[in-house]
Amino acid sequence: MDIRRDKYFRRFKDTRTYSKRIARTLDHHELILVTGGRGSVMVDHKKHPFRAGMLFYIRPGVFHSIEFDLEDPIYFLAVHFSYAQVQLMEGQWSLGEQPETLPLHTAQDLKDYYQIEESFSRLVEGWNAKLPGYEFAAKTALQQLLIAIYQNNKRSHQNFSTSLKVEKLIGYMQEHVCTTVTLPELAGLVQLCIAASGRQAAPYTADQVIGNAVKLVDAFTQKGAFVVLVRVSSLDGRDMVRVVTDSVAAPVNYPEGWDQIVPDLAGFKNTYTVTKRQWGAFFGTDLDLQLRLRGIQSLVLCGISTSIGVDTTAREAYQLGYQQVFAEDAMTAGTREEHDYVCRTIFPRIGRIRTSEEIAAGLK
Repeated sequence: MDIRRDKYFRRFKDTRTYSKRIARTLDHHELILVTGGRGSVMVDHKKHPFRAGMLFYIRPGVFHSIEFDLEDPIYFLAVHFSYAQVQLMEGQWSLGEQPETLPLHTAQDLKDYYQIEESFSRLVEGWNAKLPGYEFAAKTALQQLLIAIYQNNKRSHQNFSTSLKVEKLIGYMQEHVCTTVTLPELAGLVQLCIAASGRQAAPYTADQVIGNAVKLVDAFTQKGAFVVLVRVSSLDGRDMVRVVTDSVAAPVNYPEGWDQIVPDLAGFKNTYTVTKRQWGAFFGTDLDLQLRLRGIQSLVLCGISTSIGVDTTAREAYQLGYQQVFAEDAMTAGTREEHDYVCRTIFPRIGRIRTSEEIAAGLK
């Protein structure tokens, strides 16, 4: 067994030349958990871009290569191991044939991967400490890691995932009961979107919307498309639209970091960020200018919320003459009724509605 916590980087004032690519074939199994940075893995002639929370399983004897950006180094945890089936029958031990592969995908995005990262980190730290009995402890830790990965893959119920997050947050607050704990600090523990954390969402949760949006951004960036990330922000509240309405909104105390792009999307390079002060992404911004400079005539829209930000932006785009496709499962609203009304009544009159999978599959 060989376990590592790796970072590929260029050292300050280091004159040596580092390769941006590593190619190899191993005689044993390898698990790689990406925790940050930028790069890609090529396995079986298929290229998989690095993203935090991605787990790679490399089978024995499979050629693979790793490419990374020296300016944005990749961080990952890795373990190499071999295993075999041992059986006890009628008092006799026998060593079975080694299975060819584990029941894992070559590349997969782990949902709520912080538990996997914790298990992986304990395995790495125990191996590196080299305390008495560390080899046996490492084998046990590896078994616990594999169990955690299998359990993660089986989790499909959002409430169970949420309960794990709550449990982790409560534990952290108990450990820091005598100190001040900020919302961004808690958000970082469980990959929580601060802006959406206090919202009720339907028919899709904020996590589901973000997950589908990430898949779309990944697909478009691989094709070299122009990706725009839109955020709403305010200096003091006076730079936003303020009119008299029948519905009186309650005062809002925005937490620190509320106006930042969610980490899952902020990690993508070569995206353009638009900061809006109102519902629509076109009014008062340079979005229309940036699109026309690039000769772009067709847009794919998604986000939160369907009936406010997405709807307003879509109507503005329609009046400006843009062709539009709406990723229905990459947007959500405060209620299902709001979401359904816009998707069934408004969007079909100004564009086309598709799922995120259909949009990604239709890219040329």
